[in-house]
Amino acid sequence: MDKNVLAVIAVLLLVAIIAIVSVSMTEKKPEEPEVVTSGEAVASASVEEKEDVPTNEYKELDPYVANIPNEILDFYKEKVEEIEQNHKEEQEQLMKDNPNMDVSSLRNLKYDLIFFDDNNVPELVVTDDGYRTALYTYDAGKVIYAMKDGPDDTDEHGWPYGAGGNHGYDYIPRENIMVNTNADYAGLIVYTTYYQLNPETHNLESKYDQELRAEFFEDKNGNGQVDDDEMESYNEGAVRYYYGDKQLTEEEWASYHVQGDYKGLYGTKTADSILKALNSLINEK
Repeated sequence: MDKNVLAVIAVLLLVAIIAIVSVSMTEKKPEEPEVVTSGEAVASASVEEKEDVPTNEYKELDPYVANIPNEILDFYKEKVEEIEQNHKEEQEQLMKDNPNMDVSSLRNLKYDLIFFDDNNVPELVVTDDGYRTALYTYDAGKVIYAMKDGPDDTDEHGWPYGAGGNHGYDYIPRENIMVNTNADYAGLIVYTTYYQLNPETHNLESKYDQELRAEFFEDKNGNGQVDDDEMESYNEGAVRYYYGDKQLTEEEWASYHVQGDYKGLYGTKTADSILKALNSLINEK
């Protein structure tokens, strides 16, 4: 074969080979599966674990919560555990004394931390829903029951509510004020009482020396009492206001009332929940 022909054929083969290689290099490579290293897997697992741990809502409610000394938190933990143990023993004794009682009628206590006054020391609220509410405060290494009915009162079961027109207790956070309304004769007489936490005795005491009272019945004989023939005489328009025995004008009556953003004084958390929240605050320090 002529050498020139051979040279042409060689050139053509070389061009063809170059073209084939060029096409193969421009083809898209298949995507490789993403490789997750062991370190990334641990980090991912850590994120999921953190999501399962609830944030401490107390820090969201009040920034100072993060600065509460662990000593106070530890004392409240011990108090919750003590109250729960006593409550458990009471329930067990109740079931022992009433073997046929319905177990579903047994009640759990509810707890919460609040700031009743503005000294940056939280208070502990304990509630037996619909029956009683108790308030505890802290001072000098002691958890102090703040609802004593007298110096010799050792009963820490709290103040009752839920009957006799007593709907419960309300307070203004950090303002050291609590209010309670109580009614007699199906609302014909309504009593309003304000309480403050005494910084020396650490006990709730009445803000005023005399009771505030509103009467909504027609006192036909003027004796200041609801007689049998006055039981059906409810008249909101003929209301009379009193501070002790002194009758007040509407303006004077209003001046005794403390205005503000009141919240219910009751617990919302089970013992397990409040203990978990306290432990979370302690462990974050």
